[in-house]
Amino acid sequence: MRAELLHTSLPRGLDGGTGFCVAACTGGMPAATREALAAISGLPEGWPGCSDWERTLRVTRQVSCGGTTHWVATVTRPCGVDHTGRGNRIAHHRVLDAAELERCDPVALLSDHERWQAGWKGEPRELEVPPAIEPMPGRQGPAERWAAVLGDAGAAAEALERAWRSGVGAWVVVPAGSDRLSMLAEMVSLLPLSRRWARG
Repeated sequence: MRAELLHTSLPRGLDGGTGFCVAACTGGMPAATREALAAISGLPEGWPGCSDWERTLRVTRQVSCGGTTHWVATVTRPCGVDHTGRGNRIAHHRVLDAAELERCDPVALLSDHERWQAGWKGEPRELEVPPAIEPMPGRQGPAERWAAVLGDAGAAAEALERAWRSGVGAWVVVPAGSDRLSMLAEMVSLLPLSRRWARG
């Protein structure tokens, strides 16, 4: 299934609610899928002084709903204030089909800023099925960002090995303001494309 859902604070959402609700989703999306995506649309509070870029959450994950499991890519970011004057955020979810998983690097997908909505204007609405994502192989080459930030390009391979062996991931502490997305892209590029979605 290829589908999208956007979740933000509105005076009136697609399902009639108010506050944080569905602003748009692909027509025909099952209610269980809408509810599951809405439930993972939050954005944690940032630390004092952090920028909107540093608060932006980019993630891929498996979401189970209605007896089906989907791979979902999500970008959630601050987006000014809502209709009440409170701080707002928007979560843009993309449900991927099997063919997209075979040809797309997850970090390249999350890094494609033109693909993700930064805010919402207009009335809530249903969306057409999104076009299939064209091949996005991701970056290749040495871990130059790791070398610049941590002084050791080989740290990318070490972090990847630890994350892979743990089965749950690994924490890498880097200085504030570091380009973490570029570091992640360099680390993930060490894997064959077929393994970058952690499917074996």
